[in-house]
Amino acid sequence: MASSVLYQLSYAAGSTEVLPAQATNNLLVGGAFFFCALWTLAFGASFDTDKRGNLLTSASFILAGTMCALGAVGLEQAWREWHRNPTYVVMVGGPFALFGGWMATASALSVGIAIKAYTTPPDAACLLQEDAYSMRVEADPVDATSCESWVPLLLAVPVAAQALIVPDPVLPVALAWGILLMKRHAKNRAAHVLLAGASVGAFALAAAEVWWE
Repeated sequence: MASSVLYQLSYAAGSTEVLPAQATNNLLVGGAFFFCALWTLAFGASFDTDKRGNLLTSASFILAGTMCALGAVGLEQAWREWHRNPTYVVMVGGPFALFGGWMATASALSVGIAIKAYTTPPDAACLLQEDAYSMRVEADPVDATSCESWVPLLLAVPVAAQALIVPDPVLPVALAWGILLMKRHAKNRAAHVLLAGASVGAFALAAAEVWWE
């Protein structure tokens, strides 16, 4: 996103070779960053048990930011400039889509944390072992059949759908990467296949200039 900002500022400096994003879409991305900042403040104030309400507040902030970021991707439709201005796709469309995909992933995590905080008793012995989380590791049967195990697949469906409709093959990348850092089970594998297929399909649509109006 920083590189995209610098690229677009060169247009403001007088460069005639730069195609900036639409002002409304830059405003949406700016709004997403604003809500991210509010999320940081609310989430950071929620570590005590009696302050769990801040988790709900922070989740609402990041959901609002996600709507802004995904809205910018959907309105900008950067890949429609693929044949005329590939630099614009890389410097504007790519950052927008990666940010939108990351926001969708982060909002799912934030909402999940808020739900867990209200439904699960605190466990002081709960430790996270990062090396134990990867698609190379098979998930425990209890975790693989839990309600939470459906979240990546349920989130992958709208992300994949938007990627195909826009079309934007970069949009599913952040969520696909996030799922790679989760334990393996059937629903996670299905979500990964769905996102990869949507990315390939979106690229094919963009390359063939097939646009959904």
